[in-house]
Amino acid sequence: MRVSVATSPTSVLSQAAVETILNSLKPYVSSLSTSENLQECEEAVMEIARLWKDSKTDPHIHGYLSKPAIISGLVEILSASMSREVLRTSIYILSELIFLDESVGETLNSVDSDFDCLAALLKNGLAEAALLIYQLRPVFAQLLAHELVPSLVQVIQNENEPSEDFQLVIDPKDAAIAILEQILIGGDEYSRSLNALSVVSENGIPSLAKYLERMEGRRSVVSILLCCMQAEKGCKSLIANRIELSPVLELFHAGNDSVRGICVEFLSELVQLNR
Repeated sequence: MRVSVATSPTSVLSQAAVETILNSLKPYVSSLSTSENLQECEEAVMEIARLWKDSKTDPHIHGYLSKPAIISGLVEILSASMSREVLRTSIYILSELIFLDESVGETLNSVDSDFDCLAALLKNGLAEAALLIYQLRPVFAQLLAHELVPSLVQVIQNENEPSEDFQLVIDPKDAAIAILEQILIGGDEYSRSLNALSVVSENGIPSLAKYLERMEGRRSVVSILLCCMQAEKGCKSLIANRIELSPVLELFHAGNDSVRGICVEFLSELVQLNR
């Protein structure tokens, strides 16, 4: 399940500019990797993010920041900091590094506690954590173990707090929708039904129905709503009263056989409102 990304601006930096940024980064990277002073580490994260943004995603800077010790330092900040700005900024750096080189995600995935940390942040209301969870491509069992459905629904329901300084490569809402679909279509029938009922009980249907208007993530939204109707027949009328059929028909005409099959099942469930 791939979602759209906001690509970072690309340009070629001179060798001198790269050297300048690398030299500027070194004291902050050193603080992040070795300092036991949390405030000093938090300040280092903010400066690293600023310098990374200035680097225009230069591959030399990316390679320098992708070292395991630096990745580990950023994850430690995620588990220690109480500042939402610092947490969001740490996620911004990590998500950018993963977007440009998926092996950075493999470094994070190699430590189970890293995923546990992200799940805890998501449950504590940090929407941006959904972005990193999506990028790490967790297996169904990982997602199920943390009971993330209510938190994912909350991300979809709530308004984002956009950062004026850093643009994320993936909208947390799009990431949350993709993860939610993975949870709802995974596992056995009992598990799928239980998770779909959780979406319904968390009042997620109105927000999801609203997202049908956007082309991005539309297939995932139809898939989620279909799971909800199959698990709870009573929510059919709620969905029927809140959606326009034209987005579903557009998806049908533009999609492959798999997407068309989902659309047909979805429309079939809606037609049988009282069954």
